Amino acid sequence: MKSLKIFFLTALVAVAGLFTACTEDHDWSAGEQVTGAQVYFADGVETNVTVEAETSSFEVTVMRGNVDEATTVPLKVAVSAAKVDEEADPINYAELFTVPSNVSFGAGKDSAKFTVSFDRASLEDGQTYTLTFSINDMGAITPYGYDKQTWTLVVPEPMVLLGTGYWTDGIEAAMFGIDTPTYPVEVYENLKNPGWLYLKDLYTFAYVDALINNWGMSEEDVEELKATWEADTYVLINIADPTQVYIPYQEVGNVIGNGPTQIGSAKDVYGTLENGIITFPVKGLAWADEYNGGPYASNPDGATKLYMPGTPMTDFSMELAYGGFRVAEDNETVYPIARAAYGEDVAEIQYAFVAGDITKDAEALNAALNGIEDGSVVSNKVAVTIAGEDEETGEPILEMNLESVEGVEPGMFTVIAIPYSADGEAQYGDLAFTSFYVQGVGAGELPEVEFALYTMSLEDLEEATGDTEWIGSLKEEYGLNSSNSVGAILEGVDIKSINVMTTLSSNIEPIKESFGSVEEYIAALIANGYDLSYNLEYIEKYGWDYNVFGGNYAPETSYTMFALVENTFGNVQLFSSSFTTEAAEATAKMGSANLRPAVMKGVSLHKELSSIDSILYNVK
Repeated sequence: MKSLKIFFLTALVAVAGLFTACTEDHDWSAGEQVTGAQVYFADGVETNVTVEAETSSFEVTVMRGNVDEATTVPLKVAVSAAKVDEEADPINYAELFTVPSNVSFGAGKDSAKFTVSFDRASLEDGQTYTLTFSINDMGAITPYGYDKQTWTLVVPEPMVLLGTGYWTDGIEAAMFGIDTPTYPVEVYENLKNPGWLYLKDLYTFAYVDALINNWGMSEEDVEELKATWEADTYVLINIADPTQVYIPYQEVGNVIGNGPTQIGSAKDVYGTLENGIITFPVKGLAWADEYNGGPYASNPDGATKLYMPGTPMTDFSMELAYGGFRVAEDNETVYPIARAAYGEDVAEIQYAFVAGDITKDAEALNAALNGIEDGSVVSNKVAVTIAGEDEETGEPILEMNLESVEGVEPGMFTVIAIPYSADGEAQYGDLAFTSFYVQGVGAGELPEVEFALYTMSLEDLEEATGDTEWIGSLKEEYGLNSSNSVGAILEGVDIKSINVMTTLSSNIEPIKESFGSVEEYIAALIANGYDLSYNLEYIEKYGWDYNVFGGNYAPETSYTMFALVENTFGNVQLFSSSFTTEAAEATAKMGSANLRPAVMKGVSLHKELSSIDSILYNVK
C-alpha cells in the first residue's frame, strides 16, 4: 500500500520538474516609478503569537522607502475568530484589541513600530484570532512591498503539565501489522475543565522513532515523514468518570504519511482508569485516514493504554499459541494445551477454554469473561513459576492444560487468559485470547485449506465482478491498467489468515535456492517488517473478495502471486497464480478469465462492495 502511494507521488514530482526549465530569452522593462512615503510591512517576520498567561501585547514593524521627512500614515485593522457560535450574540472581536489609528516615522528612519495590546482575561481559551493590518492611505504605499499583514493569535487552553506518561499504541500499529510500541508522552490537564487530558505530540516524533526498528523505514523516509507534521498538537482524552473514559473522535495529524488521520472511541464504548493506567476494550476504538478511508474498528488486541505520570511501568503482556493436546490414560479423552508467553510482571494466569471461535465476537468474549469472573465458566489459575523456556527464543513459556474439567470433543476452541499481578489484581487490559482446532484421537490429518486464487486483467475483473465503478476509478485516479497491474479474486472457507506476495516469476528459483522454499521467504519478509496480511472482512462475510495489485509492474512481464493461507484448523498451505502483464499499448481482451462457477454465483452478493477500500501494494 505505502509503496504504491509513494511511487505515484514520486512520479508527480518528476513531472512537476518538467515545468521548471530556464530560458535566457528575457524581455526586461523598467518597473513602475513610485512617489510618496512608500510604506510597507516588513517581510519574513514571525506573525504567529501564542498567548501565554502573561502575554498582553505584541509589536508590528512597518517599513518605508522614502526617509527624507518625518511622516505619519493611517492604519486600519480587521479582526476575526476561528470558532464562532452562530447562536450566541455577535461579538465585535476588534473591541478586544487596542490598535493605534496610525504609525509615525521619524526623519531619516526607514522603520517604525506600533503596539497591539489586549487583556488576556478577555480572550477566549482555545480560540484563534486573526488580525489583518493594512495601510489606510493608497498614496503612501508602494507596489514593491506588502500593504497588508496578517497576524494569528492562538489562545491555548489553560493546561498544566502533569508529567511524562507512557502510551502503548494498539490503534495505528495494529492496523498496519506493526509491533505494538510503548513510548513516552507529555500529559497535560485542562485547569478550566478538570477531567480532560491532553497528550502532546502523541503521533509525531516519538511514535515513529518507536517504529523505525520494526518497520524498516530508511532515515530519509523518516525525515520526510516528520517534515509533514505540525508540532504542539494534542490528543484529548476524557477521564472525568474513571469508569467511562473515552477519546472523542478527532484528527491527530498526518500520522504515517497517509494524510489526515482520525481516532476516537467507538460509540457507547468506554475505557477505564484504574491504578493509574487507562485501558480500552478490544475493538473499542476507531481509526481512519485519508488514504485508506474508514473509520474502522481498531485496538483488536486491547493493547492500547496510557500509563499516567508517576505510575510505574509494568509488563503484563501475553501472547498465546496452540500447544497441541494431551491424551488421557483411556486413550480417548483429549485435553487441549495452550502455550503462553508473558511479561516479567505477570505472577499468575487465569485461563479458560471456550467452545467455538469467538475471537471476533466482542459480545461472546465479554460473556465468557463475565463467566470466568462469576464461576459459571470453568477456569484454572496457575502461578508462572512453573514455566519453562521457549527452545528458539529463550523466552519464558507457560503450558496451560485444561485439567479441571472432562476432556473435549474435536472442534474449534478459544482460550482466554487473564494475567494477574503479584498482589492478586487482574490485569484485564492485558488479557489475551486465541482460537485453534483441537483434534481427537485418531482424527487423522487436519482439514485441507479450502482456498482458490485467480489472477486476470483488470478488464476481466470488471466483467467477473460487475464492479466497473471502483476498478474504473483506480484506472482514472492512479493510471492503473493491465500493463502495470493485475486483478485478483480470492475464495476461501474457514480462513484464519492470508499473506499475499507478488514477485517476478524469474525470481522463484533463486528464492528457493536461498531460502529453501517460498514459504520460508514469505516468513522472512514478515519477520523483517513487511506487511503482507490480507484483510479477511469480505472473505469471511461472502466467501470471496476481489482486489487490484501492482501499479508499478513492467509491461509484458511474467509475475507470480503467492498466497500463504492458514485455515481455522491450523493447517497452512501455499497457493499461487502466474500472469503476464499486457503490452503497454495493448487493449486487454474480455472474457478470458478462468473462473469457477462458484465465484460467478457469488457476484450478486458482492454488489455492495462497489465502494470497497482495497489495499494496493507490491512486494518484490
